[in-house]
Amino acid sequence: MSIKHKTTLLVGVMLIVMIIVSINAIFHQSSKILNEESEIMMNAQVDRANENVSLLLKSIVLETEKLSLNHKVKEYFKGTLSQENSDAFLENLMADKNNDRPVYMDLFLVDHEGMIVSAAMPEAVGIDVSGRMYFQRALFDKKTNTSDILLSRADQTQIVITLTPTYNEKSQVIGYTGIAILRHISLIS
Repeated sequence: MSIKHKTTLLVGVMLIVMIIVSINAIFHQSSKILNEESEIMMNAQVDRANENVSLLLKSIVLETEKLSLNHKVKEYFKGTLSQENSDAFLENLMADKNNDRPVYMDLFLVDHEGMIVSAAMPEAVGIDVSGRMYFQRALFDKKTNTSDILLSRADQTQIVITLTPTYNEKSQVIGYTGIAILRHISLIS
């Protein structure tokens, strides 16, 4: 082989190697940029989901506090509204709320000992929540508390419970009002 052919072959091989190295460098740089962009987008979506969860929980806290101010709730704790009427009121209210978005699992009232005494779900009446942290914090702090995620025993549904004290006109706690929401709702929109 002549020097001219060897030189041409060597230059050709060098060009091919340079092209392969350049393509590899461009690919890795592009991949790095795409990974960084996707990480930024993923973090933005996680932040958005966290904001949505936070807003939903704040909304449920406000709804629980609003429910505790309802005159029928106060009448029940004063003894002027029967459990049957209170249960029907809570059941109708929950049905109305679930028409807007199917989030609500139960609306309920708890006495000072931690027993659910009235609820939208009849099977919840009589359940003792006195040992649960959200009740104990509401009892001792005298302010609204939200549980960690709980699993229902029957169907393994994930629920979050918000419980708030209900006050009378003399600012005395007469009972506790609670809302249980389902956690399986999609919070990213």
